[in-house]
Amino acid sequence: MTTAVFRSRIEAPRTALYAWHARPSAFERLAPPGDSVRLVEDSGGIEDGARKVLALGPLGIRWSAVHDRHVAGHGFRDVQESGPFRRFEHVHAFLDDTAGTSVLDDHIEYELPFGRLGSFVAGRAIAKLLARMFEQRHRVTRHDVELFAREPAPTTPIEVRGSSSDARVLRAFLATGGWNVVAGAERIVTVRDAELRANDRTIAPFLDARDETLAAAHRALCARLHP
Repeated sequence: MTTAVFRSRIEAPRTALYAWHARPSAFERLAPPGDSVRLVEDSGGIEDGARKVLALGPLGIRWSAVHDRHVAGHGFRDVQESGPFRRFEHVHAFLDDTAGTSVLDDHIEYELPFGRLGSFVAGRAIAKLLARMFEQRHRVTRHDVELFAREPAPTTPIEVRGSSSDARVLRAFLATGGWNVVAGAERIVTVRDAELRANDRTIAPFLDARDETLAAAHRALCARLHP
């Protein structure tokens, strides 16, 4: 069995860190860029008994995990039911740090298939893959949680339309940040022709879905929709 631990200090309270993860779009926001990981089934949020089924890579290999050990405000665990590992457990812990700050702690234990042979053939590559994946996840989490702790999202309903990858990232970013993103809202946000639009009026450039662009979009929407 192999253990991997990834920790980051977050300049926001533990309650804000937990709330961000508990929102429905958190997994989409944390997923690697591109289409290498697709969410096929998502039921129950992060509470005990919730399940996520992923399709991995071009072959769409299925990975099913179920959540347990949920403690509101503090963390949860997901355990592989079926998938590419012989065993995989991931404990998400949200810890208090100094006043107003917190620690994101991801503790993973896993076994590769085929025992020692599997570890010999793929062990180093899997360790590097997990390190890259969690570096990206922690960067996204730190950016978003700290941003919305400083600049809270309004609660007026908005709809984010579009099927492009940029629109999907923007929708997940706003929803996990606390914006009330719902279908059928009167206030409609779109990304088109490298522009961010609110009710079809251009309010900011949107050249890509990097963190800086998303933060600027949040501020532009606050100024336009909630002056």
